[in-house]
Amino acid sequence: MQKILRTSLVLLVALFALTVDGKAVEESPVPDWVRPVYPEREMDKISRKSCRGLTNVLTGWGEIPRQIIRSYGTDGPLLFLPLGLCKGAIMTLARTGVGVFEFILPFDAATGNYDPILLPPYVWQYYAPPEEAAEPQPEAAPGTKPEPTAKTAKPAS
Repeated sequence: MQKILRTSLVLLVALFALTVDGKAVEESPVPDWVRPVYPEREMDKISRKSCRGLTNVLTGWGEIPRQIIRSYGTDGPLLFLPLGLCKGAIMTLARTGVGVFEFILPFDAATGNYDPILLPPYVWQYYAPPEEAAEPQPEAAPGTKPEPTAKTAKPAS
């Protein structure tokens, strides 16, 4: 029993050591010429992705209340609960599945891409999707004024 506890403690300390990425050294008030340079290693990226995957496996159920809250703002007071539950159940499966994938296969030596698959990376983070691209405006011929659109038209006084 002691051997199992000792082994699990060593593995836990090793996992913690791999996730520490030297931020305490980077944020110290020591001048740059004194501080040694610590390049980010592949193991740091792999351990960060693996921990993100495990976190998403354990907290994937948080998508249900998150989608209910988000659905209230978009679907209205009558449909927010049934639609939010459906969206939450689907996103729970998606986030948990992606978490399993990131936890089991955290390394990507071929492309070196360790970015999160889902945005936001964790269920509790806020993610604002990029704004929709503005509608393209027609080009005006040289020497002429462009025709006003609904957004640029001045109200008649």
